Amino acid sequence: MRIIYGIGQIKKPLNSSVMAIGVFDGVHKGHQALIKKAVSKAKRLGTKSVVMTFSPHPVSVLHPKFELSLITSLDHKIKLIEALDVDILIVIKFTKLFAVQSPDTFIKKYIANKLNSKEVYVGDDFRFGSGRTGEIDSFKALARSYGFNVNVIKLIKNDNEKVSSSVIRNLIKSGDLNKAKRLLGRYVAIEGKVVKGDARGRKLGFPTANIIPDKEIIPPLGVYAAIISIDGKRYRGVTNVGFCPVFRRNAENVTVETFIFDFNKNIYGKVIVIAFVKRIRDELNFKTQDKLIEQMKKDEFKARRILSGEASI
Repeated sequence: MRIIYGIGQIKKPLNSSVMAIGVFDGVHKGHQALIKKAVSKAKRLGTKSVVMTFSPHPVSVLHPKFELSLITSLDHKIKLIEALDVDILIVIKFTKLFAVQSPDTFIKKYIANKLNSKEVYVGDDFRFGSGRTGEIDSFKALARSYGFNVNVIKLIKNDNEKVSSSVIRNLIKSGDLNKAKRLLGRYVAIEGKVVKGDARGRKLGFPTANIIPDKEIIPPLGVYAAIISIDGKRYRGVTNVGFCPVFRRNAENVTVETFIFDFNKNIYGKVIVIAFVKRIRDELNFKTQDKLIEQMKKDEFKARRILSGEASI
C-alpha cells in the first residue's frame, strides 16, 4: 500500500480511482465493510482503491478542551487499513483552516482534481465542509457535477446497537472488552514502543516488555491474558495495566507491562501490539514479594489455559 501524507504530494493526477473517505478511528466492522466495498469496486473497474483519512482526529482540533482518546493511533490505523488490500492511503492533516473550506472546494481539491474518482464510498453519518454543512444529499448533487457517484453505506448494527467509534470507546473504558471485540471484529488492542523499565519483573523471574501507548484508550486496571504481535509474529502472554508504585496514583502514571511467554529477545525500541483477550483479575497490592510471585505464577497458568484455544497464533 502506498501512503501519501497530504494531497499536495500527488504530483501526477491518477487516471481514475474508487475512494473511501472517513476518519476510521478503530477501523471497526462498519469501516471494514465500507472500505472492502470500495476495494471490490476498484478491482471490478480495473482501477486504484484509495482510502482518505484525517489526522489528527477532527474532534481534537475543533474541540481541543475535549480530551479524546483514540481506539487506534494513526500508525496502528494505517496497519489495519493496509490489511484490507487498499492500494493507496491518503492522510490529510486536519486543521481549523481545512475545516472551514466550502464543500465545493473540498470536492474539487481532494476528490476530483488529483484523484479523478469515479466512485466514492462514505458512511451515512458523513459530513464535510465548513461547519459540516456538506450533507449526503448536497454531496451527491455536487458529485454529479464533477462526474462521480456517491455510495452511502449504512452503519452496521450489532444486537440492535450501532457500530460506531464512540460506542466502542465507551465499551473499552467501561471494561466491556467482549462487546467491543464484537463491534471491532477483533480483540481490543493498543500499540506502543517498548521502553526500559526498572527491571522489577526480571528480578522476580517474570521479565516484562513495558510500552508507552500511542495515545490509545487503555482498558481498565487489571491483569489480562494477551496476544502480542512483534515483527509480524504473534506470542502469548500476560499484560498488567496498573500504577507504578514509585509514583503517585493518578491516570498519567498508568503502566502497561507484558510478560511474554517463552520469549527472551531484546525488543527495546520496537513497536509492538498488545491484544487484550480476557481479563484475569483486578490489580492487587501484595504485602510480600513471595506473595506477588505466587500470584504471578497463577496469572501465567490462567493465561496459558485461556490462550491455548487461540489456534490463530
